[in-house]
Amino acid sequence: MRGPSRRVTFNLMGIKLEEIKDARLREHIERQLCSGVSPAPDRKAATPKQPVKREADLHDEVEALCRQRGYYYIHSRMDRRSTVQVGAPDFLIALPHSRMVWIELKRKGGKPTLRQLAAITHLKKLGHAAAVCDSMDGVLTLMVQALLPA
Repeated sequence: MRGPSRRVTFNLMGIKLEEIKDARLREHIERQLCSGVSPAPDRKAATPKQPVKREADLHDEVEALCRQRGYYYIHSRMDRRSTVQVGAPDFLIALPHSRMVWIELKRKGGKPTLRQLAAITHLKKLGHAAAVCDSMDGVLTLMVQALLPA
């Protein structure tokens, strides 16, 4: 038997999930984003999120999100030179229903290199969901866009 339903609130390009009028689309997005999510303890829900100050903090938040939701992900190292292709995004995340997102994370005000921009552009041309994100809102928005029916 399933536990009590949990209401998820987040912003999708300035639109709250509750404001999406098409009930089937709203339920589809909510079901995809919340699959495997267990409710957070009350003490965490009452604690306001601190703004991310370092890129490493944002990396930690994305990793925690992936672990919490059971998404398979590949994360490039930050502590030393990477062995992946130059310019490759920081995260490759496998979402439900064979959907994937490529995410290059930057701290607020941080700028991607030309090779990182070229990689994101190339991935988009190949039809992949890829973006440079500087916040968890950006990451969640990209995930929602990838999960929307084509």
